[in-house]
Amino acid sequence: MKQVNNMTKKLLLVMLLVSLILAACGNPGEEESNAADSASDDAEVLAALEVNFITEPDVFLPGQEETIQVKVTHGEEPVEDADEVLFEIWEKGKRDESVSIESEHEGEGVYALAHTFEEQGIYEVTAHVTARAMHTMPTQEFNVGNVADEEYENMEEDEEHPHDEHRHEHGEESVHEEHQE
Repeated sequence: MKQVNNMTKKLLLVMLLVSLILAACGNPGEEESNAADSASDDAEVLAALEVNFITEPDVFLPGQEETIQVKVTHGEEPVEDADEVLFEIWEKGKRDESVSIESEHEGEGVYALAHTFEEQGIYEVTAHVTARAMHTMPTQEFNVGNVADEEYENMEEDEEHPHDEHRHEHGEESVHEEHQE
């Protein structure tokens, strides 16, 4: 009789272990479904917020209203519900004089701003975009009045030294010569 009891106990123990293992494994179809849902959620979270300037032409005319546009996407989907799309505009080298202006949503992920650049020069525009719990801020240069880089640098120098047309710099040797007398 002891043998039957030991066998019954062993059989019950084996059955208990098998049922625990099966319970731990769960339903394989359900796991695959949960994994696919999780991967889809992860892909959506990992997708970057893309902001691309789509403005044409890249040369504007001073005193004329121009349109600056960006296309905002998350993954491959256009973002129609951005929390904020703000354009910050300043003349190159004068960021501390920037202005920030809210854009208008035009549809299909496109956000735009109509702006008039009063003077010729090279301007930088940063699109500050907040959407889907992310923030990105690409910057693009715009040439107003078709100013060449060299011309622009000369314009900046003239503004910095408006009354110093005949300035010249002394090299180190000139300074020493003056003090040797």
